Amino acid sequence: MDNSEVLKVEIDNLKEDVREMKEDRKVMMETQQSMSNSLVRLTTLMEKNDERLEQQDKKIDEHHVSINGQIEGLRADMSKERETHTTWYQNFLDNNFGKVFKALLILVLLFAGFKLAGVDVQALFK
Repeated sequence: MDNSEVLKVEIDNLKEDVREMKEDRKVMMETQQSMSNSLVRLTTLMEKNDERLEQQDKKIDEHHVSINGQIEGLRADMSKERETHTTWYQNFLDNNFGKVFKALLILVLLFAGFKLAGVDVQALFK
């Protein structure tokens, strides 16, 4: 082989290497473009997901406030109801009828206790 043939083979090899490098670069560019598109889609999905999460947080906060208001309302109703029931009972025990009722109840309990103890109550009054 002479020098010109060797140079020709070398030039052909270099041309083939350049062609392969161009193809590799093209594949790399396509891959990079595909990855960039995927990254854009993922970023968009994450932003939408963040928006949905913020909306859900707002809804949860609104429900929380609503539930707390309802609980406070129920507490107030229960407190009012308890005060009403307690008040009439205290009034009942404080007035004259209540005092007579308590005295009669004590007498009945005493007589029942005497009877259980075997004491003849009628003999005490004779």
